Amino acid sequence: MPFDTTPTVLAIIPVRGVDAQLEGVPIHLAGRPLIAYTIDAALNSPVVDRTVVTTDSASIRALATEFGAEAPFVRPPELAGLDVSLDQVLQHCLEWLEREEAYIPDIVLSMEISYPMRPPA
Repeated sequence: MPFDTTPTVLAIIPVRGVDAQLEGVPIHLAGRPLIAYTIDAALNSPVVDRTVVTTDSASIRALATEFGAEAPFVRPPELAGLDVSLDQVLQHCLEWLEREEAYIPDIVLSMEISYPMRPPA
């Protein structure tokens, strides 16, 4: 029996609480939270197998799951500052998924919420 050689594609949506909120309220565009557009693009993409939001905010985590993404953890405080690089955030997410779920994707897409109008393709 042949085995599946299709690569697994993980979309990671990094969201820093201070960037996604103004005074504790999520930033909205046309009546929807900004994060919703990026989650929709990932979930509707024909190439993405899994969509994970990594955030330092419990409220953003709840919002992400409300719109259908996974948000299995809240990043630790040392990965919440403005001086933390995107690479550090992505590495933390990948290490968490491998350690906690034994999940190792073949391809990783970083999808930032600052580009909300992107086609799913």
